Amino acid sequence: MGRNRIVNSHQSIPFNVADVAAPAANNAAVITYAAFPGPVGVAAVGNQPIPAGYPVPPTVAHVITGFRASVTATATISGTPHVTIQDGSNTVYDQYLTTEPYITGVEVTYSLDVKFTLPKRGTAGNSMTITLSNPGSGNTAKLAVYEHWTELN
Repeated sequence: MGRNRIVNSHQSIPFNVADVAAPAANNAAVITYAAFPGPVGVAAVGNQPIPAGYPVPPTVAHVITGFRASVTATATISGTPHVTIQDGSNTVYDQYLTTEPYITGVEVTYSLDVKFTLPKRGTAGNSMTITLSNPGSGNTAKLAVYEHWTELN
């Protein structure tokens, strides 16, 4: 007689406030994932020194699956809102929000929803910064990363 077995192939990922930026009006929304120390010249991991003879830790790369960006405007937008992704100091993504805004009453909402077909990985050892440009006085920007994790190089 066979046995039934339940296999859970999904793993949960906890919410993280670092994956959301909702600043006050007239500010860019910025999410920054800090660089991890690389193997060159590394003398410690966290606050613990690496004992002699132990291998140097590998470098770590940031990975994201996509993001959602929106700007709600009740006043004139300063330029066209856009999102940039920087891998260290290199801009690897730059896209404007929709050119046809959704209008309700006195508010105008621009949005951009990006889900990469395959997750995008930054360069190992680099920071990753996702920025939604400053929408101007009286307007608010919101930015959220769908999933973020790190991978060893």
